[in-house]
Amino acid sequence: VTNGNTVNAGQGTGAAELGSTSTAIQNLASALWATDTEVIMPMPSPLLEPLQLCTKLVSFTVHAEHGSLITDLNFLRGLPRLETLVLSGPKIRDFDQLATLPSLRTLTVTNLALDGGGEVDVTPLVAITTLQSIDFTNSPAVANVAPLAKIQALKRLNVTGTRVTDRRALTACEGLTVVPE
Repeated sequence: VTNGNTVNAGQGTGAAELGSTSTAIQNLASALWATDTEVIMPMPSPLLEPLQLCTKLVSFTVHAEHGSLITDLNFLRGLPRLETLVLSGPKIRDFDQLATLPSLRTLTVTNLALDGGGEVDVTPLVAITTLQSIDFTNSPAVANVAPLAKIQALKRLNVTGTRVTDRRALTACEGLTVVPE
């Protein structure tokens, strides 16, 4: 990460291989004053909750490539300055906690797939009136983006590799670019 901190929470593939949990939490605590932080997983969502103390965060990236343990986004509550969020490989069912991020402008959620082929609800994102760009690349859990038409600030939406087939609700959105066209 440029001008930021990288917190490596482990190289294994599951909770049993996390190594020292207290070390991982200490590393997160060191990010308290940072404005740009990247976390390389695996680390279960509850262990990221101290991140709520990092109220100066502007940009945050979570890579959960080795079998995601990110199953909820509660650890993101209370980050008033967060403008850019990148989540790679999460297994979340909804975006409810993101509605608590009043400054979020750019959201990237890649490789979002749910066991059993479930669908994630994007409706809570409508509450984030500052969102300008959403990227759901390679996220088959995303199938319905019609609610996003209500976000007036939204200028770019990437649905490459999703199950989105109906874009009619988005055609009336002035200035919105949907990829692929």
